[in-house]
Amino acid sequence: MTRAKHKERTKRSKHTSTHYERPAVTVDAVVLTLKENDLKVLLIVRKNPPFKDHWAIPGGFIDLWESLEEATVRELAEETGVKLSPRNLDPFFVAGDPRRDPRTRVISVVYLGIVRPDKVRPRAGDDAKGVGWFSLFNLPPLAFDHRMILKHTLAYLRHRIERYPFVFPFLPQQFTVSTVRKAFEIIMGNPLQPQRFARALHKLGILKPCAKKSPGLRAERHRLYRLDTARLRPAQLARLRLYPALLTR
Repeated sequence: MTRAKHKERTKRSKHTSTHYERPAVTVDAVVLTLKENDLKVLLIVRKNPPFKDHWAIPGGFIDLWESLEEATVRELAEETGVKLSPRNLDPFFVAGDPRRDPRTRVISVVYLGIVRPDKVRPRAGDDAKGVGWFSLFNLPPLAFDHRMILKHTLAYLRHRIERYPFVFPFLPQQFTVSTVRKAFEIIMGNPLQPQRFARALHKLGILKPCAKKSPGLRAERHRLYRLDTARLRPAQLARLRLYPALLTR
């Protein structure tokens, strides 16, 4: 909805928002990547109160005429320079504790985005004094209830990986089996036996071999694969529990 259309609809309405007490609405964008053998989250340094000079998740208040997805894309781009499509953002949590913001009652819709570190170049922008990647397992002091949100993010991510091969958005289109295993180990926090993992992953039938191997390497463990998306239709997913299968086979 455009700003003009919003104003027109407000004029036609018998009741406006001024008739009611109401909370403010914000969006937050949790952007994750696998970098330096760690699970990293993108954070900004707040420029303004409250929590001035504290690290925080990128986000802000929505405009009355924009959707939640549009607000998330805008705030993320304005504060970090990272531009994501709405289809690459997954709403997964709503933070609504009445005491979470000292200014007023604020409800925040939290979105998850996964990126490859070589595809984005974060830079501090609007309302941000700095920007940086931090380990999700070793966070600095954070503004608002953002530590709780990131704790929930890790739980959500691990739950998704148990039900679906959600680890693959972190990887390039072509990858080795050992790259997949390392991604699982980093996110889930459990070491996996390499040969057992490779056998289990191949048994799932979700990989397609590529024509070439990693440059300069000939061993089978360096063969490149890509995800077979045809195997990930709802019917197959209903029977697929990826992570437990990798642990038990």
